[in-house]
Amino acid sequence: MHKHKIVSYRAARQLPQLAFVQARADARDMIFDTELINFLRDVRQTNASNIGKYTRNEQICRSQTLSAYFDETDTRPCGVCDICIAHKKAQSAANTQVLLRDLVLAVLPPEGIGIEDLVRQMRKNPDIAQHPNFDETSLVNTVRLLADHGWVRLDADRRISRVVDKS
Repeated sequence: MHKHKIVSYRAARQLPQLAFVQARADARDMIFDTELINFLRDVRQTNASNIGKYTRNEQICRSQTLSAYFDETDTRPCGVCDICIAHKKAQSAANTQVLLRDLVLAVLPPEGIGIEDLVRQMRKNPDIAQHPNFDETSLVNTVRLLADHGWVRLDADRRISRVVDKS
């Protein structure tokens, strides 16, 4: 504005000041298009709301969200945004738990087995040994889940055995 000679800027020692070099129009003489002003305000509020929804979204792929915003249809999840990666991790964890459940039930001997022996036996299994989500904690959690659902029981000696009446 200083370059266009609308205002004259002079730096002050404490606070900067603006001095208008042209006379300002009186507010009574100005014409405002209130419909346009209200429309633009509503558009900006909608845009701000959409940005908020986008940032709070934890379920829909970011690319799909953006595509929907621009009225594009038939889009697929991108597979690389934070939402897609979180879904992949959750699916991988669920798959790991199903794999562990099936393997634990398959390897349990009728007389039962201690948790340490079960961990050693599972580490020998090539399907589990190379699995990125396998660790002792996930195995213990799977055994707890199986016990909660009545598939296995834990005896006083901390041995895990399969419940035979479950199929």
